[in-house]
Amino acid sequence: MKPDSPFPGIDFALESDLTEVWSIYDYYVRHSVATFAYVTPSPEELRSEWQRLHPFYPYLVGRWKGTVIGYAYAHPHSPRAAYQWTVELSIYLAPEYRGKGWGRRLYCCLIDLLRAQGVVNAYVCITHPNPISEQFHHRLGFTPLSLWPKAGYKDGRWLDVTWMQLTLNPHPDRPEPPCAVSALPPDLVLGLLSRHNNVTP
Repeated sequence: MKPDSPFPGIDFALESDLTEVWSIYDYYVRHSVATFAYVTPSPEELRSEWQRLHPFYPYLVGRWKGTVIGYAYAHPHSPRAAYQWTVELSIYLAPEYRGKGWGRRLYCCLIDLLRAQGVVNAYVCITHPNPISEQFHHRLGFTPLSLWPKAGYKDGRWLDVTWMQLTLNPHPDRPEPPCAVSALPPDLVLGLLSRHNNVTP
């Protein structure tokens, strides 16, 4: 458990976590087609992305026995104003921690925080076929939207991607802009984090 965090499980990423976050993502860049990146962004580029995202959107890590074992975050679908109620989600777990419940805990906490912010639509883009990821998202309520055949090329082959969607809040006629996660009431945020840290993997 990190001494600067009140929770040993799910919590907001700290700058000191980013080296471990980078290592997890580096594994997927080099050993999988879960991401279409050919080269892992530098630690400085990752830090710059975190600095840009985390004041407004949740950027969460899972910690176990003092180590970051996974992370999940939301990022804008588009910079255009009409998309401000729409986000894309990303999640990566250290390989040895897959299938142990961490993915669900991270995602459910992320989704609850986004709902509290007033975000309406969440999308994920998954390399297809990936039945484990697709079933995981389906169990959380995501529905398939579209399949893009041969959308990317990596590791010597053309790869399909599938898009899935989850409605987080109703679609009002005059929606209020989402608020920053940092502007949510502290008691609400602590309550959500506590709820998702009640289960020990």
